[in-house]
Amino acid sequence: MKKIFNLSVVLLFVMAGCQKKDEYLLNRTPDERLTDALAQYQNILTSAQYGWKVIVYPKGLEGVYGIKSAFSYFMQFKDANTVTQLSDFDTTTASVPKTSGYRLKALQRPSIEFDTYGYIHLPCDPDPAISKSPVASEGGGYGWGSDFDFAFADNKAPAQLGDTIRLVGNFNSSPAIMVRATKAEYDAFYAQGLKNAMVLDKILNYFKKITVGSTVFESTPGGYRTITFKYLDGSNNLNTIVSPPYYLTPNSISFVSPFTVNGLVIKSIDNLSFNAATNTATCTINGVTSTIAGAIASIKTDLTAPQRWFAALPTNFNKAWRSDAGFHVNGVDDAYGVKTIPNFYQYWYWYNAISSTVDYFGPMVISGGSLANATYYSRVKSGPTFTVDGRAIFALSANTGTFPASVTNTTNLFYNTTGFYFVQIDNVTYDMVSATDAKSWIRWWHN
Repeated sequence: MKKIFNLSVVLLFVMAGCQKKDEYLLNRTPDERLTDALAQYQNILTSAQYGWKVIVYPKGLEGVYGIKSAFSYFMQFKDANTVTQLSDFDTTTASVPKTSGYRLKALQRPSIEFDTYGYIHLPCDPDPAISKSPVASEGGGYGWGSDFDFAFADNKAPAQLGDTIRLVGNFNSSPAIMVRATKAEYDAFYAQGLKNAMVLDKILNYFKKITVGSTVFESTPGGYRTITFKYLDGSNNLNTIVSPPYYLTPNSISFVSPFTVNGLVIKSIDNLSFNAATNTATCTINGVTSTIAGAIASIKTDLTAPQRWFAALPTNFNKAWRSDAGFHVNGVDDAYGVKTIPNFYQYWYWYNAISSTVDYFGPMVISGGSLANATYYSRVKSGPTFTVDGRAIFALSANTGTFPASVTNTTNLFYNTTGFYFVQIDNVTYDMVSATDAKSWIRWWHN
């Protein structure tokens, strides 16, 4: 009986404890608990004295287009539901802080929505002229497939979160990670550290030679926030490695995963410092002091690339090579402004469009709802001169129509007497690079 009595007493205490817990839960509705959680998240965001480092990995273009990317941000949250941002999207967003709005809201999971337009919206913008979308030719509307509305994804109570918070986009399911910044990182962001990391854009040559100890390789512009690296193997063959997507941190280029170039495993390029007087940069790669310098030609020119480019024309769709913009010149995309041509669609090199011996070089426009050539264009003698050192030189037959300045400048560069190197990117894409100084180039593609 004594044992039964003692057991009964214990059960009464347990039941009393459960009753108190039940009363606590019953006295707090789900909405109240969610409101409390949102308040705790708000406190976590705003209590970070030196802000947050944020990396977003857009997912919206991966399934259909196979395009991966990453964007870097620095954010400071205020109690007044404002957030100040810097971003590695471009030179302006990297150096000019922008303040916009945010709010925490209750969906299936507590979420943070950036509810007024800020830097985080740029990769989401449906206008490809703003988002610089890699699938602009698909009609726009996709941006980079990123998000600006995120759910907290750690599956922890707010009080259990440390200095790292994981998010997931509510529309495109883009993962994001937030890490509490230090004082040194705060200072670096506001000292234009993101802009300082953009040294590959400051070195204006298409070809850039990178020296890491005794290892030499080159980088050329990649696509979709990647960098193309090339190196010579033991048989003097030129090998190409396309990096994983990268994002910028103050004075560094960070890749979303490590990759190997000529036996060298690269995770990041750090401590970047540009010297405008010499058009070079210093950096460290795997802790080794390295240099980056512009070059006017590749470490090994593809001697037959111009012939392959031209030979492909008869079998291309519409027998044309297309460019979504004009020439990139001295660090400026569409330097001559061909996109400002009324109803501009693309710039074409069109094989035998005039006659069996004369090609078309000029803008294509949308006229009356249909694709048409502009009334002004250049007639090119079909079949450029191919030099033994891997260049193509184009010859003028005649010009037609009254050129706007954008077309005049584009045409003049096209007929420069030094000609162009050609760099094959893939089966449907070539870069045509000025052999004068490698500071001007145009990217051609076909369907």
